[in-house]
Amino acid sequence: MAYKIRPFNSLEEALSYAVEQLGDEKISLVTGKSASYIRKCSDPDSDQNLPFNLATKIDLECAINGKGTPLLNFFENHIERNTGPEQIKDHINKNVKFRENFRPFAPAVLKEFATDYFKINQK
Repeated sequence: MAYKIRPFNSLEEALSYAVEQLGDEKISLVTGKSASYIRKCSDPDSDQNLPFNLATKIDLECAINGKGTPLLNFFENHIERNTGPEQIKDHINKNVKFRENFRPFAPAVLKEFATDYFKINQK
């Protein structure tokens, strides 16, 4: 029987659920990090972030043990509730691809045509 989990309101809640379901020893075995380190990653006041590869390992272990995928579920529900297509694109560009809001375009022009497109002070 599949284990049904409720939507989480925060990453901390989803991660706490995963640690509770797997236990400190299993978390350490799966991630190679201590359970206290993993808990710190979910603390909004901490400067530690949960690396994607560790989140994936935790979710995979939860799924193998029939406990669902709490971290993936949190992000799916968070994106569905709080964003539309434009906000999703902005979120991915900013937080996943680390793109700037504005990227100036620098066209390539052959030297002999440069004065056709640019104001160039030739001395």
